Amino acid sequence: MKRGKKNYGRRRAIVLASIYLLIGIHIAHWKLHGSTLAPLELNEVLYTIHLGIITAGFLFMVAVIFGTLIFGRFFCSWGCHILALEDLSASLLSRFNIRPKPIRSRLLKFTSIAAMAYLFIWPQVERFIYQKPFPQLKVLSDKEGWASFITTDLWRNLPGIGITLITFFVCGFLIIYLLGSRSFCRLICPYGVLFSLSDRFAPGKIKLTGSCDSCGKCTASCTSNIEVHKELNQYGFVTDPQCLKDLDCIEACPKDAISFGFTKPTITGIFSKKFKKKASYDFSWTEDIILAVLTIMLFLIFRGLYGQVPFLLSITLAICIAYMFLVMSRLTSTEFVRISNFVFKRGNRLTTHGKIFIALTVFAALVVVHSAYIQYHSFSGNRDYNHYIDLISHHAGQGSIPDATAGQYRISAQAHLLKASEAGFMVSPKINRELAYIYQQQGEFPKAEALLRKTIEGSRDNDEIRLQLARVQIQSGNTAGAVGELNAIIHGRRGHLTESEKQSSGEAGMLLAQLQEKTGNYSSALENYTMAIRMNEKNSAALLGAGTIYFKMKKFPEAEQCLLACSRLEPNSAVVQNNLAALYIQSGRLDEAIQHLKKLKTLQPGNPATYYNLGILQYRKGLFGESVENFDKALRLDPGNINTRKALDAVNRHISVHSEATALLDKVPG
Repeated sequence: MKRGKKNYGRRRAIVLASIYLLIGIHIAHWKLHGSTLAPLELNEVLYTIHLGIITAGFLFMVAVIFGTLIFGRFFCSWGCHILALEDLSASLLSRFNIRPKPIRSRLLKFTSIAAMAYLFIWPQVERFIYQKPFPQLKVLSDKEGWASFITTDLWRNLPGIGITLITFFVCGFLIIYLLGSRSFCRLICPYGVLFSLSDRFAPGKIKLTGSCDSCGKCTASCTSNIEVHKELNQYGFVTDPQCLKDLDCIEACPKDAISFGFTKPTITGIFSKKFKKKASYDFSWTEDIILAVLTIMLFLIFRGLYGQVPFLLSITLAICIAYMFLVMSRLTSTEFVRISNFVFKRGNRLTTHGKIFIALTVFAALVVVHSAYIQYHSFSGNRDYNHYIDLISHHAGQGSIPDATAGQYRISAQAHLLKASEAGFMVSPKINRELAYIYQQQGEFPKAEALLRKTIEGSRDNDEIRLQLARVQIQSGNTAGAVGELNAIIHGRRGHLTESEKQSSGEAGMLLAQLQEKTGNYSSALENYTMAIRMNEKNSAALLGAGTIYFKMKKFPEAEQCLLACSRLEPNSAVVQNNLAALYIQSGRLDEAIQHLKKLKTLQPGNPATYYNLGILQYRKGLFGESVENFDKALRLDPGNINTRKALDAVNRHISVHSEATALLDKVPG
């Protein structure tokens, strides 16, 4: 291969640009067809780790790792959209003669390892500690609520446009300028850790195949900051697992002495002295420790801020701002300070660039303080809100009134959540919904409604918020407003619905059907119950509602089908068993009615009406002994019930008075 024949940099730029083109085509296909291949995002591996769901992203990552085990880390430089962003940022900065210097830290290099361990290893350790079962691998479909390979919700695991743009800026320009080229790959990316481990086993390497005079041009061209010429001369090939095989060093060699080929894996000599390198660092131990502590603190502040900031963006922001704070401290103790080719301090004088940097760092510090304030009140509010919900749920299950402790948690949660909501730069849907629920519980419906309307305006996916708003309006008596919100959910979308949209539409249809059923509009109610069932075949409440209406309309086969389906989903529902019993009584199928009343008796052992009805049916079937037992139990539960006592006397006399028994049988429900 002659130098200049192959421009690997241009080829790689074309390939990486094609990645974004393919992403655009992927989105367009989804928009046109309503469903498409699930996103080939590596973060979808987490669904496999946590839930056992085999996703397209998981299979994609397995394929990449197998490829890395053979050819090394080609994917990172030729197929990763984040690296494309990093290289584009570095290229644009170089046009302004800005050539960022990579920082070398003893502790920050473990950040990506910690991120990888937290995402992939810790969930399994946690399961082991708490003796939870490990997830079984499985493939899901859209009907099961979470598609693996074909999905109707391409954005199911992706951030909104705002967070995406912030991510591009922070993980592209900011981190590259502050920490050097490909610093996201070196310091943060947890997937890169897995690829670097695989690279050590790979026989595919950049290796020396000619005479090298150590001119260093290969090292100068390496944007992964590897001393290529030293490794080639010492080992014969590049051993550093940070080598991304972008082939720029091959192109840069004036003697065509470098090529890609196969040799022994690095893992074979990793513990030998030959592969041990003496590292140099940019920070003292004290500075390194301060940088690490600041990074951890800032990560905790940014993680999940406003319910929007994702894990890796939190780490990136934390490292960048921690480094800015460290550089700021150097301005007070060091005579010469610079980042890249911008000098901030020379001698004892600040430069213009230094003053700008101080202003930006002070601004960053104010953002950090504000974010910490938001996070403190968000965390405290969520904690107290969860305690409040647990207490009122417990008392509801016991049929009692919440005690003073629940009220204290409610007051504390409301105070914290209000501060977080009012002081935030962004609308936090979770916080506002929790506040609205507290107002709803207090009967302050106008406040709850106003807060939910505000949240709808600032939320990308507001169906759940509209549902909560409709419930508030139903409770406050604003039926017309609730109907409007429910119709907005049901009819506000066109085309193929995503799974979340189907779920929201089904819930809205069920609520609307319940309102229509109360007004006697059975035909419209039945349509909406049917729509809710079509959206989710396992919607037991909609099945029960539809079955009840069919029963009232004397359409017994349809009623039976709905109620039996509901019974399979809710086998311990007393209402369902009672309705089935009434249905079979009306249909004259007494044996089946008796079976459901027996189930109802086990579910409601303290309900005398169940024993009375069961006794009547058993008497009609000639089961006098069992009938007496049930009448006797009904009387013990309700000694003053005249009808039960008369029925028992009649059975004991073996219906000697036929007319009296006939009159009692006419009292059977239905």
